[in-house]
Amino acid sequence: MGFKSRLQRIADWFQPAYNKIKAWELPPELSKTFDAVWNALSPDIQKGLWALLKVMHKKFGPEKAKELLAQAMNYLKGILNIDVDNS
Repeated sequence: MGFKSRLQRIADWFQPAYNKIKAWELPPELSKTFDAVWNALSPDIQKGLWALLKVMHKKFGPEKAKELLAQAMNYLKGILNIDVDNS
């Protein structure tokens, strides 16, 4: 298996979590922040965050999961010094 195909397998593994979160119809500001922060996270952190969000969504509903996502993204944006243009 070549390097390119290995990278594609990795991308395919994590892209569904991104797509599922984006399908929650996030507010525009949260969507921009999510895009910027998600791309800066390691695959392991993405996987763990998705696992937490999926449980929250199932147990408490989409609004609570969005609240958690917003809090997590704002926190990570701050500690990772990610600049997000939400204008």
